Amino acid sequence: MDSSEVPLLPPVRLAPAAELAAAVRAAPLAADLIRLGRWATSMGAPVTSEAVPGFGHDADWFWALATGTAFLDLDDAETAATPGPALTRLLDGADDLVLEVWTDVCYAVLHPEELGGETTGLPLLQLFALRVPMEAAELPGHEPLQALGLVERRGDRVALTPLGLWAGREYFYDMTGQDVPEVGSLADADAATLLYSLRCYPAPEQAEELAGWLAGREPGEAAGQVAAALAEVSPLSRAIGLSLLADDLGEEGRTALDGLLEVPRLGALVSTRLDAEASAVHDSGDVAWVLTDMAASLIEFGGAPEEILAELNPGGQAAELADMVAMLAVGDHEDTGHVLAFMIEHHPDKSVTFAARKALRRLRGLADERPGARGRKPRKPKRRR
Repeated sequence: MDSSEVPLLPPVRLAPAAELAAAVRAAPLAADLIRLGRWATSMGAPVTSEAVPGFGHDADWFWALATGTAFLDLDDAETAATPGPALTRLLDGADDLVLEVWTDVCYAVLHPEELGGETTGLPLLQLFALRVPMEAAELPGHEPLQALGLVERRGDRVALTPLGLWAGREYFYDMTGQDVPEVGSLADADAATLLYSLRCYPAPEQAEELAGWLAGREPGEAAGQVAAALAEVSPLSRAIGLSLLADDLGEEGRTALDGLLEVPRLGALVSTRLDAEASAVHDSGDVAWVLTDMAASLIEFGGAPEEILAELNPGGQAAELADMVAMLAVGDHEDTGHVLAFMIEHHPDKSVTFAARKALRRLRGLADERPGARGRKPRKPKRRR
């Protein structure tokens, strides 16, 4: 999936782990797997696929699901099975163990090439992305999600359950690589992780999350940590950080911003953000770097290419955009190639794509001549669990 076409989704508020674990145990498919495990236990000997009851499911599918998720343990010959550890974990395990078991079950059902079925994950992605009930007719194939306890019917509509919101977040990450944050989870995060996560926060949730992060830090310390992270984070994260320093972290934030003005390239971006006086005019390399960073932040936010292009060129003048694109190669921004490639692939005007191709060739030529690019590669923080 093209990450530039997947808009950043807002954060989620998940139910407590105990509530989610209880919802797992109450799911129809969990009840059937528990019945199967208890039946296998009552047999007192290994059972074969031919003898296993389907409990209303296709017997071969149910056998594959149970053996693939450790409700049944296959012998070395893979012809017979005994009760597996997943049954005990589901019945008596801690909340996190119950959710681990259900993660495996959801994965098996939503990636059914391993079970010989048809794709069932798209309705979950749609519901998670929209976060509102949808007409059942618009969600063909949502029935397996009901068995998993992830959705419920509300008349003619289908809605995510709290368990479905949790599972949707996991599945969305698997499918797109986008880690949708959980509100209230960043109090102990470092500044880079905070800025990376806040990219998708609406204003009220951002204020709530920021307040939690600031609660354990002195104002000057917090501003210093945010300022220190700006050089290493992604362009959109950097824009979030500049906004926090300018608008949310008080005098300490503004002092930290002033301290960045002399940093190569980053200082030019700060100056632009502060609308500095004409005495702080920067050279063409600074201008190109700033333009690239701003463009890259819009692309990073995601969405339809035509919407991103409209933001990049609100006046709609192709000639002006072509002139801007032509100068990007001199800015030594590590996302320049990505921005130019986006223009080449998506802009409908030939003058812009021509300018982008020419700039990309120049960029590659300059890269061969440079002893090294300025700055470091933006770091995507490790996913927080």
